Amino acid sequence: MPYITLFREIIQADRDVGITVLEIPAISARLIYPVRQMTPARVFANNVHSILQNHHLGHIPHVLVANSFGTFLASQLLSASRHSASNLENGHPHQYPRISSLVLIDPIPFLIFEPDLTHAFLYRFPGQGRTSQWIMWYFSSRDLAVAGVLGREFFWYEGVLWREDIVGAMRDANRGGSSRLLPTLVVLGGNDQIVPTGKVWRYLTNGTDGTHSTTAAEDGGGADGIWESNDGSLKVINYLPLDHAQIFVSRKARQFVAAEIARLSAEA
Repeated sequence: MPYITLFREIIQADRDVGITVLEIPAISARLIYPVRQMTPARVFANNVHSILQNHHLGHIPHVLVANSFGTFLASQLLSASRHSASNLENGHPHQYPRISSLVLIDPIPFLIFEPDLTHAFLYRFPGQGRTSQWIMWYFSSRDLAVAGVLGREFFWYEGVLWREDIVGAMRDANRGGSSRLLPTLVVLGGNDQIVPTGKVWRYLTNGTDGTHSTTAAEDGGGADGIWESNDGSLKVINYLPLDHAQIFVSRKARQFVAAEIARLSAEA
């Protein structure tokens, strides 16, 4: 499991950090009969809050870290958290997790309305000699549960994330509706076969060239491009040689991301 090493390095960076890991049965590629339905966004957010409450963590702000399809769900959690004061069902308010900061690795919610991502994952046939495309196609895109869920069981637009959602002030209903900044780290792989990295970089950075670092004296774990918004709420890092999910096999990049997660947790 590629995430284990990242978890270990986060704990090494901060011995007091706690980690809650969510499994999404609908896309977990199980050998048993799969769950063929995605949980509605509001119900999913409420379920996450219930998990945290069960462990007496519901009142604590959390760093929300997500990779690939998890970033789609993170977008839904963020939206629910921002609007929890106005979401009602049967006269009772929903309860959602408190999100203090956000880390999105290989994000799919940005520009999800364009055809690049859905074509690359659902419909593209692997090219000759493209081993990574064949692995993704055979083990993910054509998995019985994954193909069924992504093709028929939900609407892609429900997870769209706009730049305006993460840059600047955000409403936090859990703090009496006060405004605060939401620190967000976006990690991109420049050779990502699913996410249109170039378009996402230009969208998030307002057209900055992704081949040069715009943050002086910061290595970024060997990053080829680093950009930060003026208010410090958004940092975008681009690792040009890396494909989808290869952040977890690049030691320098992974350790940098782990250190950033630990730092955001300490500042929560």
